[in-house]
Amino acid sequence: MADYEDKILALGYQIIAVSPDSPDNLGKTLDKNSIQYTLLSDSRGELIKAMGIAYQATFLYESIRSKGATGEKLDLMPVPSLFVVDRKGIIRFEHVDSDYKVRMSGEELINVLRALNPR
Repeated sequence: MADYEDKILALGYQIIAVSPDSPDNLGKTLDKNSIQYTLLSDSRGELIKAMGIAYQATFLYESIRSKGATGEKLDLMPVPSLFVVDRKGIIRFEHVDSDYKVRMSGEELINVLRALNPR
């Protein structure tokens, strides 16, 4: 996504990323990387539960389960998801795949954004 950040912004979109990491861990990420987008924490899993993009973690995921704001590991795993939301809060496009290896390419996203908002 970082490779396409400038193109996305040039098309007039705002990028907001939500991570299951704690606010402290996100601060470390922000310190290491030069990003132009907003990075938010959902360390309690409230957003992923509300949006239905979480699944119950099993013992197989013990080593990678998210630590919540209290430092406790959550029993939830987020499903990698991408949403394009308009100014009224309506989801205009979504890409959700429970296989974390299946991600939308940056070029595919740019094509979707151009189709949704041709200039």
